[in-house]
Amino acid sequence: MVKKKNSPRSAPAINSDEPMFVLLGHDPQAADLVRLWAEGRDFLQGPDDPQIAAAQACADSMAQWCKRGGSDPVAALTLLPFEMLAAELRRRGATVTPCSFDGDFGESDDLGL
Repeated sequence: MVKKKNSPRSAPAINSDEPMFVLLGHDPQAADLVRLWAEGRDFLQGPDDPQIAAAQACADSMAQWCKRGGSDPVAALTLLPFEMLAAELRRRGATVTPCSFDGDFGESDDLGL
């Protein structure tokens, strides 16, 4: 949900002791992290969850804000060294197999999609 500083409160109440983390539009990683959250939410809750569309709209607004401030939004996951990302995925139970990559996925048909 996009929450602007002086807009009426439209979010559900947050418990005073509930942990939270705030991302601001001027942070070059914020938009991509919000998009990543939305993708995970889509996977877990399904595409009908209204928070997904709200998060995607918020991510677009964050990217625009960042650009207006003179920064370029960056892809958050590209900032992680491969071994660090692979270690986290393994910790979560995934199988990680490094392979060479020439930077071109080619046509989507080549991927079996």
